Amino acid sequence: MSTTAQLAKRISLESPTPDLLHDLHTVVNQPETASSIVSAMLSQYQMSLRAQEAACSVMERLEKIAEADPELGCGLMAHLWVIASQIDGAFDVTDAIDLWLANTNTVAIESQLRYIAETSKEKHVIEHFRNMAKM
Repeated sequence: MSTTAQLAKRISLESPTPDLLHDLHTVVNQPETASSIVSAMLSQYQMSLRAQEAACSVMERLEKIAEADPELGCGLMAHLWVIASQIDGAFDVTDAIDLWLANTNTVAIESQLRYIAETSKEKHVIEHFRNMAKM
């Protein structure tokens, strides 16, 4: 199992312990890795849940991380927003992410938002994250 898949599984199963947060910090500073972790989490949940329910379940786990480490949790949430924005009925997830991001305005979060805006091929994602990052 890859490091990304292992971390995704740990996030899904564990409380945000200092060890888990440390391990996430070592890899999440790379935006591609953060996106891969969120995708792996969704894949795990989609084995037994519909896409909308999977997005909600992932969001619940990321909120637990954000409560312990807002910058880390919100950095991951930004990547969930990209996927959730394409799932019918997942507006509650994207709206919640927007609130978290608006209330956790740091250089690291802005860097994640810029990365997403600059690398996305989806017009709605580019516009949304440019506005969020005040580009």
